[in-house]
Amino acid sequence: MEEESIFVACALEADPDAAPLVGRTESWVPAIDAQRLLERSVRVALQKAGARRAVSNVRLDSTCSEFIADLRHEERGVADSRRVRAFVATGAQQFVRQALPAQATAVRAWLVSKDPALDKHRAALDLWSDSALKAVQATKDVGPLRGESWTGREELADKLTRERDALHESLAAIAREKSLPRDWPDAFFRVEERGAAPAEQAGPEPTP
Repeated sequence: MEEESIFVACALEADPDAAPLVGRTESWVPAIDAQRLLERSVRVALQKAGARRAVSNVRLDSTCSEFIADLRHEERGVADSRRVRAFVATGAQQFVRQALPAQATAVRAWLVSKDPALDKHRAALDLWSDSALKAVQATKDVGPLRGESWTGREELADKLTRERDALHESLAAIAREKSLPRDWPDAFFRVEERGAAPAEQAGPEPTP
């Protein structure tokens, strides 16, 4: 869309009979720029949420594993003691393999416990479980922005198509008024060449 818009404006400027219409294209590139900024903001938001989620996941897994290991050490390796089962019903590996939202929510529930085994890990568990849940929510929040971005792209394409068609009609009217060639209006719009012969597409034969 950007290349087409620039081409049309330059073509209008190049012909004195069409130059008075160039002002009708002035809003095209700024509108495209605005859409591009919107789409970039969506991509940045997605990357930011994804990066925070990835980092939080690794840090939370590590902290959970360390806490569970320390707790079991205090319980002299009894993996299914009542104290251990108050925090995890499965092994550490199974616990950290669950979905991040479920894991972070479970850790948030741990933090209400007064078990002294938590003291060493409480700050890190608090930090990374909170960060994980915020990252999950941030990913969800991008959804409406993505929808807005796609809608904006479609509306922009429709707008430019309508204005392009109207411009072509105005050029056709000038052509009729000034007895210009019937295909004169088409010269102001890029035409994608299709159906080139295989030899043309491949280029010249190599020199022996």
